[in-house]
Amino acid sequence: MLLHKLKAKTPNRFYSYISKMIAPSRKLMYLETRKTFGDKNTNLKIYVIRRQPPGAGLFSNVNHVLRGIIYAEKNHMIPVVDMKNYPVEYSRFLPYNNSKNAWEYFFRPISHITLNEAYKSKNVILSDGNRIITEPSFSGRRLDFILDIKKLKEFSTVFNKYIKLNSFMSEYLDYIIAARQININSTLGVFFRSGIDIQNAIGHPRQPNLDYIITEINKYLSSYDIRQIVLSLDDEENRKVLQKKFGNIICEDFRLDLMSDFAKTTKTIFQIPKGPLLKNVSYLSEIYILARLRYNISSLSNGSVGINLINDGMFEKNSIYFKGAQN
Repeated sequence: MLLHKLKAKTPNRFYSYISKMIAPSRKLMYLETRKTFGDKNTNLKIYVIRRQPPGAGLFSNVNHVLRGIIYAEKNHMIPVVDMKNYPVEYSRFLPYNNSKNAWEYFFRPISHITLNEAYKSKNVILSDGNRIITEPSFSGRRLDFILDIKKLKEFSTVFNKYIKLNSFMSEYLDYIIAARQININSTLGVFFRSGIDIQNAIGHPRQPNLDYIITEINKYLSSYDIRQIVLSLDDEENRKVLQKKFGNIICEDFRLDLMSDFAKTTKTIFQIPKGPLLKNVSYLSEIYILARLRYNISSLSNGSVGINLINDGMFEKNSIYFKGAQN
């Protein structure tokens, strides 16, 4: 957190220089390490999943936690997520949903061991804060492991066993589906990333252009009984183009970080504060709604990995755009 306060008050060139100077020592701080914090749970090995602050995007963080869970299972350890002492970009100083652990803003704890109990225990392993699993299919930025049906099933089983929405997010999700009258059996989900950051991200999956997405949507509309389209986009201009192209079958936007009467009312009902938390509540709801639908088109990114892990391969028709990684 100190580094981010420094960034806000430091010229970009000087900040970049400082960051490069301290990067090696920071990396050493987040190597896997064993600790003894107290005398509790002497017969258990507890694995604290942490990420070097400030983490990354919401589903990059979720996928990091999934890697930690898989690693903990293979090594007979009990996993615990710590996004309190290792904050992420949407962490808050004040508690949210009765927790200062940003993981629990959205999700239930992943085991019966609480974070407080973990730090009173005898056999504790603090995870690597950067990359937990080194297996190429799961450790890189390509994310193409979900194109392998066997691996998708394996990881999806672990995901849905451990990673569950908390009561707040479950209630919020049901509210959005009812308010926007989303019929999961006749709705197509479209997940598409086109922002400059992701388009220029070396090593990350290539993203399609808008013309490709339009062509794919038309294929679905001509082949299936689709009455509605739910979009998850990172570019408001693309939404406008798709709304103009496909008219009122595009579901009205339910993001809360927009200026709309729906957003204003919903923020009041659920008492969601402004800022990164608000944005991520909306984003998470998009991912879980798209995962429930019967039909799906998506470009490959951490968010669409989440969609497919949650869905567990149960889409009637699913198209994932992957044309290699950017270089």
